[in-house]
Amino acid sequence: MNAGATARGGFALLTAAILAATGCTPEAAPPRTQQAYLWQRLWTPDTIDLQQLSRAKLDGLLVLAAEIETAPDGGLRLVKPAVDWPKLVKSGLPLRAAIRLPRPGREAAWQSLGILTEATLRDLLPAIETRTEAELQIDFDCPQKSLSRYRDLLLRLRAVLPPGWKLTITALPIWLEEPEWTSLAKVTDGFVLQVHSVTMDASQPERLCDPAQVLLWVTRAEAAGVPFWVALPTYTTWVGRSPEGDLRGVVSDGIRPRWPPDTAVQVFAADPAEMGRLRTVLMTQPSSHLRGVIWYRLPVGRQEGNWSWAAFSKVLDGRITRSLPVIRQSEGTAVRDLCLDYQDTLPGYLPPLIEVTWPKDARCIAADGVGGYHAEKSQPQFLRFVLSEDMIRSRHQEEGRWPVGWLRLEPANTALHVRIVD
Repeated sequence: MNAGATARGGFALLTAAILAATGCTPEAAPPRTQQAYLWQRLWTPDTIDLQQLSRAKLDGLLVLAAEIETAPDGGLRLVKPAVDWPKLVKSGLPLRAAIRLPRPGREAAWQSLGILTEATLRDLLPAIETRTEAELQIDFDCPQKSLSRYRDLLLRLRAVLPPGWKLTITALPIWLEEPEWTSLAKVTDGFVLQVHSVTMDASQPERLCDPAQVLLWVTRAEAAGVPFWVALPTYTTWVGRSPEGDLRGVVSDGIRPRWPPDTAVQVFAADPAEMGRLRTVLMTQPSSHLRGVIWYRLPVGRQEGNWSWAAFSKVLDGRITRSLPVIRQSEGTAVRDLCLDYQDTLPGYLPPLIEVTWPKDARCIAADGVGGYHAEKSQPQFLRFVLSEDMIRSRHQEEGRWPVGWLRLEPANTALHVRIVD
């Protein structure tokens, strides 16, 4: 059994154990929804693709309507994206507004944050009251020892909301162990469990989201007794360090960073096959309070650091079943063409190395790479196609196939063994 199969087997066993521990039965499972965050600060005419949205199997969008951030002078400032609400309304999807808050560092910052957040909400309501569902979400990575203060802030905001409006929040898994967590959760109408993160420890695996850990957190989240959703990632984060190990930057905005050539780069990328399997479990496993998943984030334009619309749509439909593409080779000709086939997997991931071997009674007359690959032949029965440095970890947006290279073999019907080295 390979490592992938072992991981999936362990994941399935853990799922069964959690269901038994919670005492849930299939009949108790509530309806689930599948939504997405539209987390865009800069809007252009191409930000929203209404045609793609109309085809996507989504039950709603959570839209970044305002963000309060820490200014260079240490104070607070408001960033208000120019959201195209009329265009979003045309999508026909239920819309919900979200406000993002920064982590306060001092007592005075908490006071300023409360005042500015309340003023931001009052200013925002006229634009969203007739265009969105009657619900506001607060996205705030509150320090875990300050949850009681956060509760007080939420009570202030609820007093500003129109009658009947719901108030939801995002929640960090580390909060679930805090004594104040349940009282915080109880003043909301629900929370979104953020199960994706990037570690700053260079020795740790490059992983945004661990499905087995997610299921354990989901079990703990049930104890709060309020509705909740799970936020799953679609994005890529790059962490760059100098040769001495000093941090050069963390980039998650969808644009691959351009650091000096000697930068050591860690890449944390959401695996669509893995996230697709986790989505299936979360959408179907019995639970008293789990209401579905929310994807972070909706594809916008041609961002390198996010899934394409093609990949995202397949995950929503449950059609992505593999993490890596399949190597296809032409047959019946003297020249053997190789390409990557992205059916049932993520369009766009280019493996850095592809190895080709053949029997001792055959020989390779010529070979060359295409599509960003070059051929390297170091042994009589061995050749590899190596992806150029500037394309490593890149993602193209096209569906279908991607050319890798070709070989001319004698005899022409020689059997090839081709494998992806990831």
